[in-house]
Amino acid sequence: MNHSPRRWRLREQTATIHSELDRLVGNFDCRESYQRYVIGMARFRLSAESLWRVNRLQDWRPTLLGQDLGRDLVALSAEIGAFPVMAAPVSRAGWLGMGYVLEGACLGARLLVRRAATLGLTAETGAAHLHRQTDSLSNWHRLGALLEQAEEIDERPMIASAKATFALAQAAFESASNVSTPAC
Repeated sequence: MNHSPRRWRLREQTATIHSELDRLVGNFDCRESYQRYVIGMARFRLSAESLWRVNRLQDWRPTLLGQDLGRDLVALSAEIGAFPVMAAPVSRAGWLGMGYVLEGACLGARLLVRRAATLGLTAETGAAHLHRQTDSLSNWHRLGALLEQAEEIDERPMIASAKATFALAQAAFESASNVSTPAC
C-alpha cells in the first residue's frame, strides 16, 4: 500500500497509543467481551462523531457509525452509559489528524468483522458498525489524498489531534472494560 509521508509520520507518532488501544480492544473471544468492545466503541465514536456535527472539514468527513452502533447495542441488549469527551480540533490540520484515527479504523475492522463472525454476529445481530466500516475503504483513500495534498500545513496540531483522538478511544475502552458482564 502506498502511504503518504504524512500518514507514515502520523502512524509513527501514534504507534504507542495505537498499540495500547489494540490491547484494550482485545480479541473478544466470547459474546460478553464483544459486548464490552461495542460499548467502548460506542462511547468513543458517539463522542468523536458529535464533534463532526459542530465543525468539520468541508471536503471530507469520516464514515459515521453512530446509528449502526445504536442498532448493535440494541441487538446485544447493552447500554452505553456515560462516555468521555474531548475538545474539537481548532484547525484543518487538527481535523485531518482526528479523521486519520476515525477512518483508519476501517482497516482494523476487516479483521474484527471476521472475529465477530466466529461468535455468530452479523450486521443484523450486533456487528452492523463493523460491516459499515469494511465498506468504507474508499473514504480512507480520499482522506489519504487530502493528507497528501495539504500544502503548508503544520503537522504538529495534526499529530496532537490524532493522539488526543486515540486517547479518547483509550478512555472509552478502559471505562467499558469495567462494565459488568458475565465471564466468558
